[in-house]
Amino acid sequence: MLNASVRQEDRDAAVTTGPAGRDRRALWIIAALAVLAGALRLPYVWTGLSTDEGGYAYVAQQWSRGARLYDTAWLDRPQGLLLTYRGLLALGESGWAIRALMVLIGALMTVLIASIGALLAGRRLAIAAAAVYAVVGVAPHLEGMTLNGELLATVPATASVAAALQWRRSRRTAWLLGAGVLAGLALTMKQSGFDGLVVGLVIALGAAGPRRARLGSAAVFLGGFVVPVVALVVDGWSRGWSRYWTALAGYQLSSFDSAHNNADTRWTDLVGSLPFMLWDIGAVIVITLLGLRLLPRGGRGPLVWWLVAGLVAVNLGGSYWTHYYVQLLPPLVLAASYAAVAVSSRGLRVTLAAILVVPALGWMVALIPVHTRSRTRHPVFRLIRS
Repeated sequence: MLNASVRQEDRDAAVTTGPAGRDRRALWIIAALAVLAGALRLPYVWTGLSTDEGGYAYVAQQWSRGARLYDTAWLDRPQGLLLTYRGLLALGESGWAIRALMVLIGALMTVLIASIGALLAGRRLAIAAAAVYAVVGVAPHLEGMTLNGELLATVPATASVAAALQWRRSRRTAWLLGAGVLAGLALTMKQSGFDGLVVGLVIALGAAGPRRARLGSAAVFLGGFVVPVVALVVDGWSRGWSRYWTALAGYQLSSFDSAHNNADTRWTDLVGSLPFMLWDIGAVIVITLLGLRLLPRGGRGPLVWWLVAGLVAVNLGGSYWTHYYVQLLPPLVLAASYAAVAVSSRGLRVTLAAILVVPALGWMVALIPVHTRSRTRHPVFRLIRS
């Protein structure tokens, strides 16, 4: 009887240490990291809204009170962002819900990054990338703890990439169609949120199979993409196409080559933004180069195109505000995290992991205790309000 009991315990142990057991442990670890991501962002709920958040909230508030969107309530952002802010203000006009959503997004993005890591290279990358994003994604200098347009666009774009990669594995059309819809939703949050579109097309067109099948897959993806985009256009047309076009595109196009947005000023703005960007993700960028070199081709391609699309988006913005770089975080974190799990030396893996997260943790330790009265004088919070 004792031997039978021992054998049963051995079988139970084998189950828990097998693939299914490791999967369950990985899921619990990722869930814990999502909670950690929310906890690290929670202190910033009470730091006060940034200039962008305040502007979005004001326009959404005026719109809810009867002002005409893109007329008396004017903003150069798509309707999806303003609908989001309008919904948040309906929960409470004090603005607490705005930062509360930022906290939830931190947790959600941690899970999405983990899912992409699992699809690209398995459990180890999933856990490592989730851990790195949970910490690095706060990015105080890049306003990762504010509800900016780039962050709002990054959520559906990242979900789109995850869905497209899941389609590549399962070949179920619903995943590809969903990826297209999510890529379109990203564009409703910010005009620069087209990175999900680029990566989705790369995955669809680069999948194995005859050319006709790949073109058909791309058509399915684009079919999903146009649904939210057409909804935006129809709504914009109903509000007055000239005003709508001017707000979303004409305003930016007319500013190119102006005295305030020529090559010299753009270069000055870019150079001025780099030190703040490098404070938060400089180490991540350097380690990303190693990660991209180590990644298998099937994982490298989507991440490279994701980065290319993000860099184009940053440059289209023009003014190089530091929150533009938030859009680059998901592919950077995934590639850098792969380097931290793929190198053969355990000591080097630990060193790379520490380099990725310790600087970000240091900034949070320095910023979170700053007294409310001192925040307006602190360099990071002055940057956020500028």
